[in-house]
Amino acid sequence: MYHREGGVGIELLADGSATWPSVSRDGKYVYFEHRSGNDAFQGDYQIRRLEVESGQVLDITAGKAEGAAAGRLSSGGAFAPEVSPDGRWLAFGRMIPDGTISYKGHRYGPRTALWLRDLETGEERVLMDPISAAIESGSKVLRILPGYAWAPDGASIILSQGGQIRRIDVETGEVSVIPFSARVQRTISGMAYQEFRITDEPFRAKYLRWHTASPDGGTVAFQAVGRIWTVPASGGEPRRLTGDTADRQEFAPAWSPDGRWIAYTTWKVGTYGRSAPEAEILSNSRPLPQSSSTRPGAPMARNWSFSRAPEPPSGAALSHTTPGGT
Repeated sequence: MYHREGGVGIELLADGSATWPSVSRDGKYVYFEHRSGNDAFQGDYQIRRLEVESGQVLDITAGKAEGAAAGRLSSGGAFAPEVSPDGRWLAFGRMIPDGTISYKGHRYGPRTALWLRDLETGEERVLMDPISAAIESGSKVLRILPGYAWAPDGASIILSQGGQIRRIDVETGEVSVIPFSARVQRTISGMAYQEFRITDEPFRAKYLRWHTASPDGGTVAFQAVGRIWTVPASGGEPRRLTGDTADRQEFAPAWSPDGRWIAYTTWKVGTYGRSAPEAEILSNSRPLPQSSSTRPGAPMARNWSFSRAPEPPSGAALSHTTPGGT
């Protein structure tokens, strides 16, 4: 906090997660947004009130999806508080669970609404729905919502939405447009654009990964275009390791010590984007039964150990690393 004439500031809160301060007209309270993460639906955004004289902090909104409530959505959090001139009302933003908006035939979500809270009774109601979409991750230059303000008489709120400036009547909820015009001079350069066509013809892969040589150095296995390939180390035509046509990708080839087998990872995106990783062991001619893991964090890097058995998996041990360890 700084004096309006300048000078040395006073730290009110040492908590670096406090943002969007709104000071009551009498100067007794500062309402602010407390951020503990980036997911409003998990309750990571809540509103608190600081009593300036005593330093006491009071939760205005609360509710985290943790403990007994783990896995559930919260009310949508609360953020961007603005207290009314008379100190009776608090406007704030909140996401609508499962709420979407329609634009040019497409539906987007989640939707954000402007809410109003009676600071005397604790009653809440939606004042305007929708408003500009909240940017939960924030940035160094953008807040979670565009700025908005109460009119001096407290009867309405002014905000921007849909490319226009709007006034919301607090009592009735009626929304009106405040017309404006501006003279703008802009220099628009030509758009850098080149037409091209994607065909089904052969092409040269330019991004190869996981190059690994066979124990005798004669063959190199690698991944390109989502598949595992082998090629003679001296040069030649690459050959697909598998004939798999399933909707999944192949990664991280690893040779067995005798050079007869290759282990690799397949990855298929399942419901809600969750992965279904599997580990497979193949020779140059036929696959062996696969071992699967449905844990998050697919096994990627592999190492072999081998007891002199004729063929795996009998007598072979295959280790892999995941984000949790080996």
